[in-house]
Amino acid sequence: MLFSSCKRIIGLLGAWAIFASAAVGCGPAPREAVPAASMTPVQMKTAESLNEAAEELYKLSEQGKTTEARIELEQLGELATKLTYDGSITIEGLHALTETITGAKKTYASVSFSQDEGRFAAAKIRLAADALTHRGQPMWLQYYKLIKDDLKRIETNVAARKKLEALLDYNKLYRHMSTIRPALLISRAPAEVEKLDSLLMFMRKGLAAPALDKTNLLQASGEFGRTIDGIFGRSDREAFLPLPDTQEPVFWSLVVGAFIIGVLLFAGWRMFRLKPGYDTVRHKNREGF
Repeated sequence: MLFSSCKRIIGLLGAWAIFASAAVGCGPAPREAVPAASMTPVQMKTAESLNEAAEELYKLSEQGKTTEARIELEQLGELATKLTYDGSITIEGLHALTETITGAKKTYASVSFSQDEGRFAAAKIRLAADALTHRGQPMWLQYYKLIKDDLKRIETNVAARKKLEALLDYNKLYRHMSTIRPALLISRAPAEVEKLDSLLMFMRKGLAAPALDKTNLLQASGEFGRTIDGIFGRSDREAFLPLPDTQEPVFWSLVVGAFIIGVLLFAGWRMFRLKPGYDTVRHKNREGF
């Protein structure tokens, strides 16, 4: 009986091991930067310098120091020319970065320059530069809740046929997406970003139509939300939680596993202590095993 009890416990432990391995191995893998190749030391040094310059540009734009921001933009332009396509960044990502810097230069050189547009241009460069140097946890991931909230408001207003309100919310969504788009092209596959572009265009046309097509608009909005969840590696129920550490799932699996092993061993000990391998059988005036 003792052997049978131990065999049962070992069987349970084996089942748990299989379950734990499946849970860790089959869980959603963390989204890696695209492409996965690492930068050369020279490229990384250039990227870090560019990131520092982008951070300084953003600070200057926030402080309204236009002249200093223009000088910083020139430095950013020079640094960007030193980045080359070597497998660590897609052609689309590299193009998006240089195009964003060029666009910012035009914004700051415009006769009708506005501080708001200057901050917007600086923010796009800041996020794109950060995406180069922080592949695992880029800053643009912080936009998840903003985008999902924009989307929910659009859906609510479309369902209520409030066209003007839906258009205003769409403009907010579009601006948020425009802010992170260069960074997305650096961090994610271009095809995913192009899908978002297509869905945004479809929604814009639908909202601009004389009559709202609720069914098509809500379907497009739902698909946009699912695509966003995939790109961000998140879901609605995680919207108010901190960004997950990719090491935590393994750690907690081990903790839970240790707890389960302890419970099973204790249960086996109690089983053998209370029922020590044999039953007492009473029949008339004799005892037996």
